[in-house]
Amino acid sequence: MNTTQDTTTTEAESFTDRCARERRETSTRCDALARDLARQMTAASNQAWTAKTDEELHYEHFLLIRAVDGLELFISGRWSGKNHWHVSLGSLAMPDGTKASTRDHKRRDEDGETSLNTSKAKTAEQIVRDIRRRLFPFADELCARALAHHAKKTAEANRRDSIRERLVKASHCQLEASRNEPAKLTRWGTPHIRAEIRTYGEDEVKLEFDATPEQAEQIVRILCQPKPAAEAAA
Repeated sequence: MNTTQDTTTTEAESFTDRCARERRETSTRCDALARDLARQMTAASNQAWTAKTDEELHYEHFLLIRAVDGLELFISGRWSGKNHWHVSLGSLAMPDGTKASTRDHKRRDEDGETSLNTSKAKTAEQIVRDIRRRLFPFADELCARALAHHAKKTAEANRRDSIRERLVKASHCQLEASRNEPAKLTRWGTPHIRAEIRTYGEDEVKLEFDATPEQAEQIVRILCQPKPAAEAAA
């Protein structure tokens, strides 16, 4: 596919007008190829793919997006020389509407590819074959890992929220959550209390106090009181 463009500025065309014309031409070319690739990906995988281009293109790039899970393929004509397209795995849509990088879940010792270069001279069908042969099914494995990681982090966040609510309720709302650090609680005054909720590994709460000796004695007495006989026997 020939992507050569005329970069000559004519006497009747200003530099600004030429730049605007080149952006329009680049956008038109990218839009046509992106739509063609989306059709070819849909036909080859039996899964719907859509194309997304940038109207204010300063260089050739666009996205292919898999409808079922929002997996993005970023395709650029800038990073691999003027005669090649660079295709790389992008983000994946999470159940809560956020996005997660798929590439972050590739382990160092793995050989699976997360990007490739392919010639601009190839047809859309040939480019799609390159993508499917070299990036898939490893891409699907990375998607599964990203979803599992997100589910784990979401469960941890939900547990932190539950613990935080319990502590706030127990303190009669004297413990206040930090807007920037929701896993930390603070009570200002005497005793000054700082609580950090941890959910990695086993759930736990780290407590720090600035208290008078009398208050410290009361806190220690509560924390170190003997366990009930039934609980100790269990």
